[in-house]
Amino acid sequence: MIKPDGMERPIVAVRKQLKSLDEIKDAMLTACRIMDHFGLIQGFGHVTSRIPGTANILVTPKKAPGLARKEELVVVDMNGKTVAGTATPLGEIAMHLGIYRKRPDVGAVCRFHSEMASVFGALKRSVKVIHALGYVLGPEIKVLDSSDIRHTPEVTAEMGRLIADSWGVIFRGNGAATFGANVIDACVRAMFFEESARIQYKASLIGTPAYLSAAEVDRRNETYWNMPEYDVYARAWEYYSSKVSP
Repeated sequence: MIKPDGMERPIVAVRKQLKSLDEIKDAMLTACRIMDHFGLIQGFGHVTSRIPGTANILVTPKKAPGLARKEELVVVDMNGKTVAGTATPLGEIAMHLGIYRKRPDVGAVCRFHSEMASVFGALKRSVKVIHALGYVLGPEIKVLDSSDIRHTPEVTAEMGRLIADSWGVIFRGNGAATFGANVIDACVRAMFFEESARIQYKASLIGTPAYLSAAEVDRRNETYWNMPEYDVYARAWEYYSSKVSP
């Protein structure tokens, strides 16, 4: 296949669709292991996903994500009430539900406490698009100036404003979350968030970073990343998941 830049590249499989509940469960546990393996989470964090064809959400249990087992995943409704499962669901369910209510296009959320999320939260500084893969985050990932994610109406409203046009949010003093159409998208965005933030941080130590312009991001949208025969998420997921396969 010849791409618009004239270079020939092999075709990469298009994005994997997670259609069954079992596929979603497997992807959630893989995402937990990926974020654990690459240091985005240690004992704290979680993953949630909408369950297609229902109004319910599948959530990880209240334990270290890297140790979660399939039988411990819990189904809750949009009020946070347990529908199925015996384990204790994650404690920050209100934050996840707030994202799902604000963004009907979001199918999954990854929550993590990475080093760079803590750094940028402490600085109250957005993570911007600084390299090609950062495009998937949206214009920028902004900071919610609150470490309290029990989500009062005021905090929920402010978070909704910040995530209107991006695929993540940083919580000052309390990590970050990324989201996507499914668990694969959300997890890959978490990885690219950390990479983007690290590059931005290191570049800032030397001088003033040169961010990708809106026009540059739009061009990538139009000519590269959204090609039906090439999916950056599928390629990244294949690599990351290979590092945590049994």
